[in-house]
Amino acid sequence: MTLCFYSCGYETKITVKNQSEADSLEERCPNCNELIKEEDSELLVDDFVELAEEMNTTVEFISTETEEGMQLYRAFGGIGAILRYYVGH
Repeated sequence: MTLCFYSCGYETKITVKNQSEADSLEERCPNCNELIKEEDSELLVDDFVELAEEMNTTVEFISTETEEGMQLYRAFGGIGAILRYYVGH
Protein backbone atom coordinates (compact mmCIF):
# COMPACT_ATOMS: atom_id res chain seq x y z
CA MET A 1 0.00 0.00 0.00
CA THR A 2 1.25 3.42 -0.84
CA LEU A 3 0.26 6.64 0.91
CA CYS A 4 0.26 9.57 -1.49
CA PHE A 5 0.06 13.29 -0.83
CA TYR A 6 -0.36 16.20 -3.19
CA SER A 7 0.67 19.82 -2.79
CA CYS A 8 -3.02 20.83 -2.63
CA GLY A 9 -3.41 18.76 0.58
CA TYR A 10 -5.35 15.86 -0.92
CA GLU A 11 -4.19 12.43 0.22
CA THR A 12 -5.10 8.91 -0.82
CA LYS A 13 -4.12 5.30 -0.26
CA ILE A 14 -3.45 3.07 -3.24
CA THR A 15 -2.89 -0.68 -3.05
CA VAL A 16 -0.38 -2.15 -5.51
CA LYS A 17 1.02 -5.65 -5.90
CA ASN A 18 4.69 -4.70 -5.97
CA GLN A 19 7.12 -1.79 -6.08
CA SER A 20 7.44 -1.81 -9.88
CA GLU A 21 3.66 -1.32 -10.12
CA ALA A 22 3.92 1.58 -7.66
CA ASP A 23 6.76 3.11 -9.67
CA SER A 24 4.73 3.01 -12.88
CA LEU A 25 1.61 4.71 -11.48
CA GLU A 26 0.54 7.72 -13.50
CA GLU A 27 -2.51 8.76 -11.53
CA ARG A 28 -3.36 12.39 -11.04
CA CYS A 29 -4.88 14.28 -8.13
CA PRO A 30 -8.62 14.90 -8.64
CA ASN A 31 -8.23 18.41 -7.16
CA CYS A 32 -5.08 19.88 -8.70
CA ASN A 33 -4.27 17.38 -11.50
CA GLU A 34 -0.72 16.94 -10.15
CA LEU A 35 0.95 13.55 -10.80
CA ILE A 36 0.91 11.14 -7.87
CA LYS A 37 3.80 11.36 -5.38
CA GLU A 38 4.59 8.44 -3.09
CA GLU A 39 5.23 9.68 0.41
CA ASP A 40 5.10 6.46 2.39
CA SER A 41 4.49 2.80 1.79
CA GLU A 42 3.65 -0.13 4.01
CA LEU A 43 2.86 -3.75 3.51
CA LEU A 44 -0.81 -4.61 3.29
CA VAL A 45 -0.25 -7.40 5.80
CA ASP A 46 0.78 -4.77 8.36
CA ASP A 47 -2.59 -3.04 7.91
CA PHE A 48 -4.42 -6.35 8.38
CA VAL A 49 -2.45 -7.18 11.53
CA GLU A 50 -3.15 -3.74 12.97
CA LEU A 51 -6.88 -4.09 12.27
CA ALA A 52 -6.91 -7.58 13.79
CA GLU A 53 -5.17 -6.34 16.95
CA GLU A 54 -7.75 -3.55 17.30
CA MET A 55 -10.46 -6.23 17.25
CA ASN A 56 -8.56 -8.45 19.72
CA THR A 57 -8.19 -11.11 17.04
CA THR A 58 -5.44 -13.67 16.63
CA VAL A 59 -3.35 -13.53 13.45
CA GLU A 60 -1.57 -16.62 12.20
CA PHE A 61 0.75 -16.89 9.24
CA ILE A 62 0.79 -20.07 7.17
CA SER A 63 3.95 -20.72 5.18
CA THR A 64 3.69 -21.41 1.47
CA GLU A 65 6.30 -24.10 2.10
CA THR A 66 3.44 -26.32 3.32
CA GLU A 67 0.79 -27.94 1.14
CA GLU A 68 -1.95 -26.08 3.03
CA GLY A 69 -0.14 -22.77 2.63
CA MET A 70 0.25 -23.24 -1.12
CA GLN A 71 -3.42 -24.18 -1.41
CA LEU A 72 -4.42 -21.00 0.45
CA TYR A 73 -2.09 -18.94 -1.72
CA ARG A 74 -3.44 -20.37 -4.99
CA ALA A 75 -7.10 -20.17 -3.98
CA PHE A 76 -7.19 -16.77 -2.27
CA GLY A 77 -3.99 -14.99 -3.19
CA GLY A 78 -2.56 -15.82 0.22
CA ILE A 79 -5.11 -14.01 2.38
CA GLY A 80 -7.85 -15.76 4.32
CA ALA A 81 -9.89 -15.35 7.48
CA ILE A 82 -12.08 -17.35 9.78
CA LEU A 83 -14.89 -15.21 11.12
CA ARG A 84 -15.94 -15.55 14.74
CA TYR A 85 -19.51 -14.41 14.23
CA TYR A 86 -22.32 -15.57 11.97
CA VAL A 87 -22.74 -13.28 8.99
CA GLY A 88 -26.20 -13.89 7.51
CA HIS A 89 -27.84 -12.54 4.39
